[in-house]
Amino acid sequence: MLIRAIIFLLLCQSVSAVAQPGNESSYLIDLHKKKFTWLIGRNYDSLHMLMDEKVLYIHSNAMIETKGEVIDNLKNDVISYTKSDVLESSARIFGNTAVVTGKGIFAGKVRGTAFELNLLYTEVYSKIGSRWKLVSRHACRLPA
Repeated sequence: MLIRAIIFLLLCQSVSAVAQPGNESSYLIDLHKKKFTWLIGRNYDSLHMLMDEKVLYIHSNAMIETKGEVIDNLKNDVISYTKSDVLESSARIFGNTAVVTGKGIFAGKVRGTAFELNLLYTEVYSKIGSRWKLVSRHACRLPA
């Protein structure tokens, strides 16, 4: 009887740890910040695993990229990133969908021309199996 009670308590603890909304939100915030690091470091494999095949990456200059274009444009120096300072970010989870919003300062080059932008962005993630996949990203410029 005591063993059953202990097993029951352990199961309850593990379920409550998984069910805490802060854990998944924190994970998504960390994941979206890692994405910026992967863009700077050109970690193609990590980016490939993170982005869904149907992702649309909408930049503040109205450029739209698919998953293949994001990776190809990094490989071919069409776009490169040198800085990502996330100033604010939050994640809201709706079942198997999560919306991450944030503000940050980002720098790099597009076709050889340097940029530094203050951005407000929204990223949408979908939980596919046990993994969160980036399915949409949209950024807009903030006044300096």
